[in-house]
Amino acid sequence: MSVSNDSPTLLLAAEAYSALGYAVIPLLGDRSPDRPKAPALPWNDYRKHKPRPDELRRWFMEEDFQGIGLVTGRISGLVVLDFDNADLFNEFRVQYPELAEQQVIQTRRGFHIYFQLPGHLSLASRTGQGVDLLSEGRYVVARPTTIAGFTYRLIRGGQPRRLTPRDIARIQHFLDQRRNRYADPVSQPAVVRQPAPVPLSPADLQALYQYHLRQGRGRNEALFLTALTARDHDCSKEYTIHALADLHTNTPAVNSAHQSERQRHNEALHTVASAFSRPARPPRYTPKPLPTQLPARAREALYALKLTCVIRVIEGLREKGIPPGQSFTRNTAINLLSGLVGRFSIDKALHARTPSGKPFFEAVSPPSTPHRCAASSHIHPDHQKCFIGRVSKPGKSYFVYQPRHYQMPTNTTLCHLLGTPHSLCDPLGMDDLSSAKKTRLAAHRAFLQRRPGQYPRRWLAARLGISACTTRRYDRALGVHVKTMFHEQTVTWATLNRVPDFRLDGTFLQDENGKRYPALRDLAARLLNSGHSLTYCRQDANFYSLDPPQVVTLQVIAREQVWRNRQRQIEARIALEQGRAGELPARPTPTAVLPRASVPSPEAWAEPDQPQQPHSQNLDRNGYGISLRRFRQPLPDAAQEALAQHVYSTLNSRSGDTNHHISQANARRCVEAYGAQAVQKALALLLSRRNVLQPVAFFLTILRSVKTP
Repeated sequence: MSVSNDSPTLLLAAEAYSALGYAVIPLLGDRSPDRPKAPALPWNDYRKHKPRPDELRRWFMEEDFQGIGLVTGRISGLVVLDFDNADLFNEFRVQYPELAEQQVIQTRRGFHIYFQLPGHLSLASRTGQGVDLLSEGRYVVARPTTIAGFTYRLIRGGQPRRLTPRDIARIQHFLDQRRNRYADPVSQPAVVRQPAPVPLSPADLQALYQYHLRQGRGRNEALFLTALTARDHDCSKEYTIHALADLHTNTPAVNSAHQSERQRHNEALHTVASAFSRPARPPRYTPKPLPTQLPARAREALYALKLTCVIRVIEGLREKGIPPGQSFTRNTAINLLSGLVGRFSIDKALHARTPSGKPFFEAVSPPSTPHRCAASSHIHPDHQKCFIGRVSKPGKSYFVYQPRHYQMPTNTTLCHLLGTPHSLCDPLGMDDLSSAKKTRLAAHRAFLQRRPGQYPRRWLAARLGISACTTRRYDRALGVHVKTMFHEQTVTWATLNRVPDFRLDGTFLQDENGKRYPALRDLAARLLNSGHSLTYCRQDANFYSLDPPQVVTLQVIAREQVWRNRQRQIEARIALEQGRAGELPARPTPTAVLPRASVPSPEAWAEPDQPQQPHSQNLDRNGYGISLRRFRQPLPDAAQEALAQHVYSTLNSRSGDTNHHISQANARRCVEAYGAQAVQKALALLLSRRNVLQPVAFFLTILRSVKTP
């Protein structure tokens, strides 16, 4: 029969747990039916220090919290195996009876097994299929907490078992079995699963030994420090000797050149034994798990070599359970990667080599297994028996095909072969390995998620080993936001020489109204002479991001500002035409945006005492606002048409550069917009000048300044 949570009972239990050295935190319990196991307060600080007695009394007596939680890991020296059902617990008890016969707590769905974690060991938490390993960064619900009418109770007493490295290996092996049991059924082919490798490989130990030598330390000191590191990372003495003895023997001493090879080997054995004569030091921090995927820099090097198949095979086999350093066969790779990577890509990856000729997958000797050849060699040639049918001669050996075994390379080996440093690992899913295009798309997406910014498109293309055109298709497929960036510089008479005198791609001039012009020095001088404020814009590298950049909002604001400036110019022109120069509208504030419907129609721009021409009802004062298509036909008035032809012939005859000629349509528009009298005055002034380099520009400037009657 279950009992409800009682504050004095919970307080006594919390004080007892605190006396045992456990870090206690309060839980909500039945006060929150939706989240009964949730902590009642932020508990991250209690991963570093344990609560005080007054805090325990306040939690369970004054604030009346309804549950007790124990922080697992090194702070409490506690590790808990959490089974979700009784079947898993019974399976573990049958397989490892000595580990299950410890302190066991019954929960609502399963059981908890408590273990004691020594101070010199560190164990990371793991989540499995129906069983969880609660260690660093986790907590467990402790008895006598009551949740939904069920009270956590003790069904087997005793002190928690003190874990050893062998016990930890067996627990992790059980968790691996649970994971492999619910893995993809494609992994059914017989794959010999070796024990999980130690955190430090022989290559890592050898690199650390060489590092100590480069720092100026002696051979014995470098070997001793490396052996201490191996000991602290749970490497055995035999493993360390196998990794470092030959390297130390082949490294000659500086001051003891007379030593023989046997003496240097014995010296290595004694140095490693001296390092392992003392217990391992407790780690200062919990080591992070080694990355199971390839570094980003190694992937980029393989993309540049057009070896995307190597990335797909390595990532796929590692996800299917083949760790670095383990051997496998071609048939094993084909069976594991069936439906993901084709046979052609697998064969190409297994036979791929670096530019220097070294293979990525090194061929290793197969494990020694008895076969028919070895058995037949023990038959004596004189031994005779009577057989019915055709039989082979006794003692004759036959060739038995042995499949070639390849070794899964480590990240350190790949970086050494490709000449790239270690870097971050961008995550790749199994779906991203189904084709080479999806693999490159995933790499492009992960890079822009991690580092959005300005990049040349050719650099992005070279990073993936594709063309710039292909990167545009990738951007459209991923929905990448590409923002065109410009380097802006104000153009004045002092900086006019910085504007090129020839057309250059990606450059333009922009005035105060946002209108763009070709980036030419002569044109910039004319615009400055006309009173415009110019900005020289040169296109820079684009900005790439998967999220909409904030500069888009600035662009919208700039566009609205240009619209407001044009709106004010129109209203000022209307006021001048109506003789209300003193009633010019004030410059609108950025927040006061006039609606577009308030802009008056072009009919209101004309003078009220002049009759409107039917064909010029859409023209403004300067003759703009209508397409030049209408002026391709002769003007209805013969006198105006003759004057337009005179303007056309006079200006083009005086202009030697064909790029600065005036067209007949523009000549007709000038005559109709400004009138015959203004055009004749401008022509007379032009003819009175001799040294005019650009007659068309001079004519238009004078024409705009002449007042019409």
